[in-house]
Amino acid sequence: MSKWRDRWFSLNQATASLTYADSPASSSSKTIPLLGATVLIADQLNEAYTTYAVNKNTRRQQQTWGFKLKPANKARVYLMSAQTKQEREEWMAAIRAVAFESNVDGTAELDGGVSSSRHSLLFTMSPDTAADAATTTMSAVRPNDNDSSSTLLEEIKLLMQQDPLVKLNKLQKHVLWTHRHLFLDQFEALPRILSCVNWVDPVESKEALHLMYQWEPSKHPAGYLVLLDAEFANDQVRKFAVDQLNDMADTTYSYFLPQLVQAIKYENHHASALALQLIERGLRNPNQIGFDLFWAMKVESENDQYRERYGTLLNTFLDVSSANMRDILHLQASLFSSSGKLEAICQHVKQLKGNRKVLDEIKVDMRKKLDQLNATLPTSFQLPIDPRVEVGKLIVSKCKVMSSAKLPLWLVFENAEVGGDPVVVIFKSGDDVRQDSLTLQLIRVMDELWRAEGMEMAMEPYKCVATGPMTGILQVVLNAVTTADIHKRVGNWGAFDDTSFSNWIQANNQDKKSLKNAVDLFHRSCAGYCVATCVLGIGDRHNDNIMFGIKREKTPFVFTPEMAHVLGGRDAPSFAAFVDTCTRAFNILRKHVHLMVTLFLLMIPADMPELRSRDDISHLVEVCLTTMSNEDAAKAFEAAIDFCLGNRFKRLDNYLHILAHKYL
Repeated sequence: MSKWRDRWFSLNQATASLTYADSPASSSSKTIPLLGATVLIADQLNEAYTTYAVNKNTRRQQQTWGFKLKPANKARVYLMSAQTKQEREEWMAAIRAVAFESNVDGTAELDGGVSSSRHSLLFTMSPDTAADAATTTMSAVRPNDNDSSSTLLEEIKLLMQQDPLVKLNKLQKHVLWTHRHLFLDQFEALPRILSCVNWVDPVESKEALHLMYQWEPSKHPAGYLVLLDAEFANDQVRKFAVDQLNDMADTTYSYFLPQLVQAIKYENHHASALALQLIERGLRNPNQIGFDLFWAMKVESENDQYRERYGTLLNTFLDVSSANMRDILHLQASLFSSSGKLEAICQHVKQLKGNRKVLDEIKVDMRKKLDQLNATLPTSFQLPIDPRVEVGKLIVSKCKVMSSAKLPLWLVFENAEVGGDPVVVIFKSGDDVRQDSLTLQLIRVMDELWRAEGMEMAMEPYKCVATGPMTGILQVVLNAVTTADIHKRVGNWGAFDDTSFSNWIQANNQDKKSLKNAVDLFHRSCAGYCVATCVLGIGDRHNDNIMFGIKREKTPFVFTPEMAHVLGGRDAPSFAAFVDTCTRAFNILRKHVHLMVTLFLLMIPADMPELRSRDDISHLVEVCLTTMSNEDAAKAFEAAIDFCLGNRFKRLDNYLHILAHKYL
């Protein structure tokens, strides 16, 4: 088989042909007749590869998406590939449209033109392999097929189920709208149908709005968030979505505040149904919704593009809040906002570090600043991360600067409740904490989805609140021991000791009952985080921290031999039970892939470093293996567990982290 070759293609509906040449300016070209042609998906040709734009530091992961084209009455088969799955779907749909000579206006349009040109890739296939191509199981559209329209409809239905990110072309939208009544029992089809509507046409828009109320409800109430995306500008559609979301309990509603606040950007007016609902629910339940709503809108009010809208809504919220709540929020803002007192201390610390001050001098100077701040603090107030807990003064002697690159502050507050444990938080400056917050939010949503299916995964994500575009406060879980601490107790080579985790668990759970409970807790939480981090593609997963960032790593998730040892090793029944827990949890998330994609899509306007376009979400769809059955997906996840166990890089990474990471 020869290598892929760059070719320039031109699709012409008038002549029902596809012309290709080496370049757009080439005088020599060849034509493929399309009438009666067969177009087939060829996923067996897909391959991933890495390109280096300048050097290894600018590498990019690329993917080819293959398909086959066989002209009628010819033995030859053309093999082609596109650079994205969406591009492949567009080309295949356009070619098929020409192949069966549809009378639909714009049938062969690709990106807006009847005669479309695009840089693609192609290599030819010898005649003796044509028979194999012709028997490919994927359906093809032929001009003489009586049920070609129904075949195309089935393909569209399958495409919508398997890829929440796919954008339908004009032909697909026409077919979908024509058969809209067939989808009333499938909620995932509702946003697709509404995207087909010509809202300028009063008859069509009235029909769409009438059908909307007859649709099958979403399996999860948050499913209606999809109708608050930028694609849906109709006020009635947006109000319909807001009305459905209002049925959520406060706890569930609070999980989706980040997306709801971002969706305000797509509203036609400041005083929208969504904005009014958010303010109303924030006033009704300040502790679960109100405080988080304040900070989410305050962060967005610092964005020049949206300053007027969020500033107006923020002032409205404060105006109708109680005097006590206003006082608390003003105090919090004076301490934790991007222009607050703690941010000023962070900048002072960084300046000292830049001036090459020794560590002891930085620590002494930082604590002097905190002493001065302490004198201005009330005896009792609430922190942004948990308004239910009241704190007192700073315990300055226990505060410190952490060794991370941005030099965050480790702050210890007195607990205002007599006898209560101190409250420890981290204040970060110079990092976009919203990305951490989104990761943790998704983990909470996953935990809720698992609980709804009867799976208790013992997930305990910490709280994280962005207080500015580059500032935020993070909860510290007391009496917790990181895996790095356990490794260190064995020595520098602890990361290579298979028994390190199991020995630590046994040492801290002496009797059989407590040991059994501890292993069960490890089993469930480890399974939960393996699945969650795999689906989210979480990076920066060294043994002091497994939750920051959304990146690709050398393994799909962290699962090392010392973790397997706690579960009895690969051949133990308890290990098989762990694998079963993982695969069941994975399949539950796959069932809700549309919801998870929606949560990411609505966060794109936040303009976070690693979430700026739909392409940044493609990993989520790919890793959920949406084209597979539950059984095959379970086998694939089990194979991923085996891969992680056999990868030595993670252990080396943990070893290097033990040596390098210390606090000031």
